[in-house]
Formats: sequence, C-alpha cells, structure tokens
Amino acid sequence: MGNDHGPYESEDQARMTPAVRAVHEAYRDAEGSLSGTPLILAACEAAGVELGAYDARIAAWAGNWEPHVCAVFAGLIARAREAGETAAMEGTETQWGLRLTGESCEPIFDPYPDEQAARSMVPAFRGVFETVVIRREAGPWKEAAETEGNA
Repeated sequence: MGNDHGPYESEDQARMTPAVRAVHEAYRDAEGSLSGTPLILAACEAAGVELGAYDARIAAWAGNWEPHVCAVFAGLIARAREAGETAAMEGTETQWGLRLTGESCEPIFDPYPDEQAARSMVPAFRGVFETVVIRREAGPWKEAAETEGNA
C-alpha cells in the first residue's frame, strides 16, 4: 500500500501501517502504554490543526482505542487535509496583509503583494499598533446563475 494513511479496506490493512507498527515497537522497547494518542496528535500537527486543552484531552481519550483504530482517525485527518489542499489549489490565490489594531481605532486591514512584503512592514508599526500578518485564500470568480431579472 503506497499511502500510509488510507483509505483502509480492512482492519489488517490498518494494522500493517508503519505508524501502527511503530506504536507496537515502542511498547515492546519501553514497556510503556500501547496508546494510539501519538498517531492522532501527529496527524493533527502535520495538518496544522491547533488543539485546545479540551481537544487534546479528547485526542488522548480517543488514543485509548487500539493503535490500528487510531490510525484510521489519523488517516481521516490526513486525508481531509489533502482534500482541502487540493480544493484550495484549484483556482485560488493567496492574498497577504497586516491587521493593525490599537486602543483608539477599529482594526485596519492593509494588503500587500506577498508574504515577504507584509512581514517586512511589521517593524514599521511596532509600538503604534498591534500588528499581525494575515493571509486568505481567494477563490476564482464564478459565473452566477441567471435569474429572471438578470437575464
């Protein structure tokens, strides 16, 4: 199987992934817990998922399942990330900017042509505004469906 995070067609297939085998090896080497939590947490980290305290607690709870079950959860996270990246790539454009906030003003959004240009401006606002580099993915324009008054 070329893809270590599924989709899985059987329990045996999930049991044979390198990640699940590593959990079993670590258990044999360290006489530790046969926890699948590292599989789930690693998938979240690789996908750039920020976890809150409750999220981490639930991931640890889910990690109590057998490692091959946790490999399925981790595979779902990884495949969802891949699907999102694929969808994002089709006709989208990344836009960069700064969000400037201060005590005496509403947030100001200042656009820049690329990430480097946005980051290079942060020092210029230090001490005046709280400055955060921001980005968004803007999708392509799509033709709207015709309506009676728009035909």
